[in-house]
Amino acid sequence: MENRKKRIFEVSLRLKCIFKEMWKMKKIFMILILFLLFNSICFAQTKEVRLRVDGLACPFCAYGLEKKLKLLEGLESLNISLKKGLVEMTFKEDNNLDISKLKTIVKDAGYTLKGVEISSFGYVKKEAENFLFHIKGNPGKFYIFDIGHMQKEYQKDLSVINLNEELKEKLARFFEDRTLIKIIGAIHLHADGSYGLAIKLYSIVAGEK
Repeated sequence: MENRKKRIFEVSLRLKCIFKEMWKMKKIFMILILFLLFNSICFAQTKEVRLRVDGLACPFCAYGLEKKLKLLEGLESLNISLKKGLVEMTFKEDNNLDISKLKTIVKDAGYTLKGVEISSFGYVKKEAENFLFHIKGNPGKFYIFDIGHMQKEYQKDLSVINLNEELKEKLARFFEDRTLIKIIGAIHLHADGSYGLAIKLYSIVAGEK
């Protein structure tokens, strides 16, 4: 009888330990799931691109351009509005954003590209006195401007003042803290082949101290 009680006690103790370990594993598993979900939401590199196209007049026109754009690597979704002359696209993460290729596709389709707007995640870098935006997972870079400094004279020389003081201070802090940010802005081409990005909106994704 005494041995039986002892064995029951040992079995119950083992079961208790097993359940305890299972509970620990469950907690670890839940933390891992939350971590993956957080990263997929906050650090996704999907880019949204909007093209303003001049000359789109009929559904047949849109179809011709759509066929060419659908060949772009990493394209996730595509919508063309004839009324607005607007092409809206989303790309999968880690996709290289080639603005010159977009311009060529629109031109070869018989239309004029009037403007490009992107929405993307990335980091602020510094080069001499200029701030640049590097898209996360993409080697491309864009010189950052604010909307108030988009006159033609500011595009001739990258050494001139291209940012207001408030935005300059913010960008300096983002650069120092390596803050991941989301920027919505209009892209323009400089005479030397580099690209400028005029910020319309920005938001902090993670990392601001």
